[in-house]
Amino acid sequence: MNNSLNSNLAATPKMALIALHGRGATGASVRPLAEDWGLMMGLENATIHTPQAKGGTWYPNSFMAPFAANAPFLDNSLAQIAALHTAINTDGVPDAHIHWLGFSQGACLALEYVSRKGGGFGSVLALSGGLIGPAGTTWPNRSGLANTPIYMGCDAQDPHIPASRFAETLAALQQQGAKLKGDLYPNLGHSLSTEELENARTWIVLGDAL
Repeated sequence: MNNSLNSNLAATPKMALIALHGRGATGASVRPLAEDWGLMMGLENATIHTPQAKGGTWYPNSFMAPFAANAPFLDNSLAQIAALHTAINTDGVPDAHIHWLGFSQGACLALEYVSRKGGGFGSVLALSGGLIGPAGTTWPNRSGLANTPIYMGCDAQDPHIPASRFAETLAALQQQGAKLKGDLYPNLGHSLSTEELENARTWIVLGDAL
């Protein structure tokens, strides 16, 4: 197995980074983070995609609200991301060279899409998010994320992301075969930090994920 992300990508010139913004933000607002993350990951040649949610939100209520409360908005958002994914594949970029970045609501959407779709994606960075569904949700025991590196980071007391859902998400994705690491940070708030990004990069690029 290759021990660096760059060596995995060397044979294929085309790669893509999909960055999903949080509630009330824009695709343009998440682009600087996507560009910085791309540089950190050695993805300087990747095409960056920053889709825009209609009205600035991918779904109207909490990610832990009943599914019906977020339909059809969630379904429409997942369909929008699926169309982008298909277009990227059609452009000649295989799943193995597609990388995902999401913050807050965007992290929830990225995890939900990747979990439902499956596929050996290049990597997933999900900051302050978790799988979507009300308390007590049991996610299907899928097995389609074979060896996809996924890093999740969150404040240990995030007001929007319960630590229990963070742990449930890790368990569900692990059942799907993903290569996972999840870190809870003290005093981070519903935000992100340089330390979080460095830990994610170190683990994905240099750690056991690859």
